[in-house]
Amino acid sequence: MRRAYAFAVALLALSPAAAREPGRALFDASGCRACHAVGGRGGNAGPDLSFVGLRRERAWLAAWLRDPRAVKPDTLMTHPGLSEGDRRGLVDYLSGLRGLP
Repeated sequence: MRRAYAFAVALLALSPAAAREPGRALFDASGCRACHAVGGRGGNAGPDLSFVGLRRERAWLAAWLRDPRAVKPDTLMTHPGLSEGDRRGLVDYLSGLRGLP
């Protein structure tokens, strides 16, 4: 019982920012910054994503990352080819981008 309590407390202590870290690392490792800026860092070939969490719902982000051309046929974004887990991680990260540090 004590172990379960400690685990629950640890989960509650995990900040939303810390929960998004795997997605942020994937964003950086996958080269997303080559085209997209976040917080003033990154490219400008694609839209700045600093506020994407305010503009788009999680379901939209998931659909976009699954197949951008199914959402917008004339998009220049390439198919990301993400696993379901990676897509979920990126959605967690992107949905938390609300222009705050």
